[in-house]
Amino acid sequence: MVAPTEWWCDRHDVEPDDSAACLPSMHRSDSSAVSPAVHLSPSRDSPPRKHRWSVGLHVGVTAVTMAAMSRESQSPTTTDHHRIGHRNPTEEADSLALNLLPPSKAQHTKAIRVKEFLSHDEVAWVISAIRRLQRSRCAATIERDARGKLAPNGEWRTSYLHAEGHFRQALPNLYAKLRRAIEDADHEEGWGLVSARLPERVNFRTIECHEYGAGGQLSEPLHYDAGSLVTIDVMLADPNMDFDGGQLATTESSGEVLTHVLDKGDALIFVSHKYHNVLPVTRGKRMVLVAELWEGPERTCAHRCPCNVEMDSTCDYTLGRSHVASVGQHVALLG
Repeated sequence: MVAPTEWWCDRHDVEPDDSAACLPSMHRSDSSAVSPAVHLSPSRDSPPRKHRWSVGLHVGVTAVTMAAMSRESQSPTTTDHHRIGHRNPTEEADSLALNLLPPSKAQHTKAIRVKEFLSHDEVAWVISAIRRLQRSRCAATIERDARGKLAPNGEWRTSYLHAEGHFRQALPNLYAKLRRAIEDADHEEGWGLVSARLPERVNFRTIECHEYGAGGQLSEPLHYDAGSLVTIDVMLADPNMDFDGGQLATTESSGEVLTHVLDKGDALIFVSHKYHNVLPVTRGKRMVLVAELWEGPERTCAHRCPCNVEMDSTCDYTLGRSHVASVGQHVALLG
């Protein structure tokens, strides 16, 4: 370890323990790139609307890390969206340094729909398993408002089902099926993001359940799953009965925005660095299972982990820490 240095986080909606939310939007004053450790603590003299974090740094095996691919605190304008701009000026070089497909190239790939990936009976079984994990506090949960800001009882709830290996234990067949589907799409579409890497180096980074109530959305047009290889979304709700709106939208190389209507049980597989967002839900509840493969260790920490610098690296963001953070949010709401 070297001496702590200071990083700035442009987001003002994160809590001290929410390193997963803040790390992708952190930057430092000099241009050197290092691999961040997972422990962060806010400094007392943070400027208004920013958190300053004191971070212990490991010297990593790569020159650039995912933390360098920052998320802008402001969403681009519609004009920027159709120009297919960048979230930050270094994301192309950062992606190449990590041997990832740059966003500009990822827009040339197409999202693949797999009809009836799960039967309706299988969907019911998966939802039942998810509810058991949530009730037994075997999943970490965060809630956001319609703007994507952390908010207790918000319109958008995310449950991290992979925490402590609970999803794999509860649904081993689905766990394997998700991976096979991603590998098949990667091969058939010629992406080569998974097949070009050693199988033991490609693992699930996160497996999540997203539930959007009325008003819930992923509004950032240039959102992508920075640092991951391929993402799969599985629709667990019926768009004809359970909700209206909430289409998944992707940005194509022409600047055109495609909306993907998935039936219950359908899956959509796409390159993680392809820009995508979720349109507002206007009625009911949209429920979707999301999983990402990356080149890194299989994660069992209770968030979407930002750290993959070494295959044997560990993350100490446990379910216990997640539950404490969640209670803190609700206490804060009470004043």
